Amino acid sequence: MGHTCSSCFTSDARARGYEQVAQENGEQSSLADLLQYMETLPSDLRSGNNIMACHFYSGEPLRVLSGLCYSHRLETQRSGAFAFAEITEKEPQAVSRDVLDPLIHLLHSPDDEVQRAASAALGNLAVIFENKHLIIELGALPPLVQQMKLANVEVQCNAVGCITNLATDEPTKMHIAASGALRPLVQLAGTSPDIRVQRNACGALLNMTHTEEIRTFLIHGGAIPVLIGLLGSSDADVQYYVTTALSNLAVDEESRELLSKSYTKLLPTLLEILQSSRSVRLITQSTLAMRNLASSPEFQQRILRANALPVILQNLESDEPPLVLASVACLRNLSICEDMTPETLQASVLNNPIRGKKPMTWRHMIQQLIDLVEYQLPNEPMLSNSASMENLMVAPEMGREIQCHAISTLRNLAASEDKCKHLITELGLPERIRDMLKKDLYGGDGEEGKVLSYEGSLGGDANDSRRHSGAMSTQLKSDVTAVVAVLGLCDDLKPDLLKLGILGVLVPLGIREGEHPEVQGNVAAAIGNLATKVDDYTPFHPYFEEHPEPPSSNGQRLEHSEELSIPRYLVRFLVSDELAFRHIAVHNVVQFLEGKDEKIVKRLREYPTLMELIEKTADGKGLPPIVRPDGTPMENGAHLRGDSDESMNEHDGAPNGDGPMRSGASTPTSGGGLGAPSIVQEVQEIQTLASRAQELFRET
Repeated sequence: MGHTCSSCFTSDARARGYEQVAQENGEQSSLADLLQYMETLPSDLRSGNNIMACHFYSGEPLRVLSGLCYSHRLETQRSGAFAFAEITEKEPQAVSRDVLDPLIHLLHSPDDEVQRAASAALGNLAVIFENKHLIIELGALPPLVQQMKLANVEVQCNAVGCITNLATDEPTKMHIAASGALRPLVQLAGTSPDIRVQRNACGALLNMTHTEEIRTFLIHGGAIPVLIGLLGSSDADVQYYVTTALSNLAVDEESRELLSKSYTKLLPTLLEILQSSRSVRLITQSTLAMRNLASSPEFQQRILRANALPVILQNLESDEPPLVLASVACLRNLSICEDMTPETLQASVLNNPIRGKKPMTWRHMIQQLIDLVEYQLPNEPMLSNSASMENLMVAPEMGREIQCHAISTLRNLAASEDKCKHLITELGLPERIRDMLKKDLYGGDGEEGKVLSYEGSLGGDANDSRRHSGAMSTQLKSDVTAVVAVLGLCDDLKPDLLKLGILGVLVPLGIREGEHPEVQGNVAAAIGNLATKVDDYTPFHPYFEEHPEPPSSNGQRLEHSEELSIPRYLVRFLVSDELAFRHIAVHNVVQFLEGKDEKIVKRLREYPTLMELIEKTADGKGLPPIVRPDGTPMENGAHLRGDSDESMNEHDGAPNGDGPMRSGASTPTSGGGLGAPSIVQEVQEIQTLASRAQELFRET
């Protein structure tokens, strides 16, 4: 959805127009007919009856109107143009080329008044999707581009407005760019003394920035300095359009590099908007621009050193969901920067205190993020609360996106150091994750019972009407299980996490039919990390029993207990087509065997097919063939047998930021689990681990 504009043509043209040439020889009848039609139009429209307006797009009224447009008399052409402008303003709709041909003919008129009215009429019709391609196909762009270069600001205004409305559709943007329209648009945005022209030009440029190839044209066409210069405009619309356009340009790495090297005023200006603007929509868009800039490590450091953190954190508490989303998305990208520390926040608070607010602390920030993990929008679709958002719609998916950005930020911070893992655990995130997953598994209030089936894709499933109450989006489940995997890396926290009963949600989630593979991979990584270097394996015992009946949190047995078996998911992963799952499975087997817990080792040895699958994996059976440099296959396992004692490290869950986002779009990525080495390397590591598992079975 792009920005659309209204024309600079007003209905006072009618008062100037139709009667002044009624006495012209040979055209008196047509003008009389036109006057008769037009006299009925306004009253019909005011009473809600638009039948007469529709008649102008076909039949005799259109024939009369077209005849005036093709007249050789200037005043007659003006009458036709004025009539078209008023009709299309009152009742725009999809039309045929019989309507558009006379309007495009009028664009070539040497008369400013005719041009102004014709471009206004085309701009009105260009709002309708079905008309956009036909307007371009019939050749409207060349005369519109020429009109942008004329001295008459009224003509400029309507020509730019028409192009702005055409540029809301993706395919038409490339035609506009190829027409030579970009350069005059940039010039008018930067130099026009008329705010209407400037506003329309900035709106057109904003619409064009949604296309990657055109963003490249704009970057090399000098748009960036013009847009940055307009950030301080006194016009609210201009300021919003250029901020959004810059945010979209910052999606591309090339743009960010250019902005980093050549335009040092950008970041301070955006920060000034965050601190001083009263427009929530402008603050939101400025935050999104900073978020996209923060896809670059250099900008991450600059934003943090500019003391922006307290302002961003303050906006996490906003009542406006779009601003909360923009702020937490920006924070997510900043969270992968090595400068994102308690010391940085403390220095920012001292250097940039916020009036009327208590100084922000690191602990408070973590608590804010934990609260956002369960962020909920109102039950019904709503408009933003603030008039300064100008009725910006709050989309239903915003709540889910806020949750995912918050948990990913916590994951990144937890991955940075153990102190942060301890603080996140102390403030109760693991308990919240456990309870959220319970609700997803069992529905409703999370009361334990039969595991509910699930089917979903990564993202986009939060509003599926088939899903039960309490169900989480797949992306959120992937993110929260990745956090558990990261917290499980800290040896000091493992006993506490196990005591919380985290296995009681991880194991059923890992074996649930229809669950997304990425969620199950993260679950297995979390279990593997929790099983490494622990003194007491008792919490794992219920999940290794032949007919496991693990107790629930209230001491009751679970109806679905026969399904809760860690060996079950290990076998499932060992026969998976995904190498990453086989990698996780053999890694987990090695971790449990190295723990040397008699009950667990015995169960792994006795579980049907598990040892057989480990042996086949060690021999390379079922794994992709390893290819020599000359292209000939090498038998898997031939060069790997021996007394290797290598084992795979715990899943470290490297920090993950979020890629840049165009206005209105979000593309969060998930974290946790294993990396993606080359197939050759991964096959070798899997075989090495399987061989290690065989040795451990023999030793025990």
